[in-house]
Amino acid sequence: MKNKSLSNLNFVVVFALMIAISIILQTIKVGDPAVVQVGLGFLGTALMGRFFGVLWAGIGAGLADVLNSIIIGVPGGFYPGFTISAIAGGIIYGTFLYNQNFAGDWKKVWRIVVSVLLITIIVNTGLNTLWMTLKSGADFNHLLIQRLPKQVTVPWVQMIILYLTMVALDRVKIESILNRYSK
Repeated sequence: MKNKSLSNLNFVVVFALMIAISIILQTIKVGDPAVVQVGLGFLGTALMGRFFGVLWAGIGAGLADVLNSIIIGVPGGFYPGFTISAIAGGIIYGTFLYNQNFAGDWKKVWRIVVSVLLITIIVNTGLNTLWMTLKSGADFNHLLIQRLPKQVTVPWVQMIILYLTMVALDRVKIESILNRYSK
């Protein structure tokens, strides 16, 4: 997106819209939380990374996490560690997805695979398990073992959803629509 600046009203509106989309997507989940649950919250962060880049995706993901805690609420209440995780996820998506066109170019699929795997390993498995340990006082290794089945299965579903979403956005030329409103 061109002219990324808080002094540009169109940028602020589109950025706020992406944060709102991210918050809404965080509420959509499929599956049993006791077994494996797949949510769509990652899509909002990935979209911010795709359209706004590293810095703004990190800021937007952090804001979306805080606002989600305030507006919708999260189990266990707000914890700043999870906001750090959200920011890290935005930075990773921004690094690999910013200004990439995935329609008809299979060579760029590695960007989706690597970004999702890095977020799974560093953020979801590492940082989030650490935050849960610090917050609850539970044993890190015990929580890690409990969380591993989800961390092994869910990323593959996320990669497919993310790829299909990015290709669909490329086909409707959403980037040109967003650039039209950022002038």
